[in-house]
Amino acid sequence: MVVATLAALPAGASASRTARSHGTTAALPSGTSLVAAAKKAMLAARSVHFVLESTAAGTTDVISADAGTSTGREVLHAGKATATVLLTKRDAYFGGNATGLAKFFGMPATDVKKVGAKWVEVTAGTSQYTTFKNNLVASSLPAAFLPTVKKMTVHRVHIAGVQDYQLVWASTVSGKLFHETLDLAATGPALPVSQVGTSGKDRESTTFSHWGEIVHVAPPKRTIAFSALTG
Repeated sequence: MVVATLAALPAGASASRTARSHGTTAALPSGTSLVAAAKKAMLAARSVHFVLESTAAGTTDVISADAGTSTGREVLHAGKATATVLLTKRDAYFGGNATGLAKFFGMPATDVKKVGAKWVEVTAGTSQYTTFKNNLVASSLPAAFLPTVKKMTVHRVHIAGVQDYQLVWASTVSGKLFHETLDLAATGPALPVSQVGTSGKDRESTTFSHWGEIVHVAPPKRTIAFSALTG
């Protein structure tokens, strides 16, 4: 379960599906073997685009991200708050509107005014850069999206004529019990297709696509050093 606060399909194919029907459970692989296969496939793919939507207390937050081997891009929306994080091999950058800078990065009003429309530059080798990198590289995604529990069930599902495996399990996040499902490609590499977690009216869904595509991220031109901020 990934809580939003601020992943066989050919490369470039969309992973979004809209219909579902359960098939037989004969000769199904085990959940642990599917998790291991998914982790291997995700690390081998080296990049992915994913969109995560999280709804809680009637409010929906959206994260759209491209995660590569050493580069990445993340766009965050929560109500009127917007922000973007860029990761390059040498630096990370973040920016957004005034509401987004305060909400997503805890930036005080004095720094929000100082930053304005510029990008905040975070140098590689700093703890802040490491945090952004750990959130935006593809190698971090198995730990973020794959289940770690041993108790799970496996179904075979057919969606728009394509067969997938579906893992079903339960997890507890911040004291809430979530019902989780993860659909994996049943032919070719066992790459994630979509994930859904629900707890009452709270819901989180993630769709994955464009596995294996190169993630190009160019550094922005108008920047301000992170060290220049007071917060």
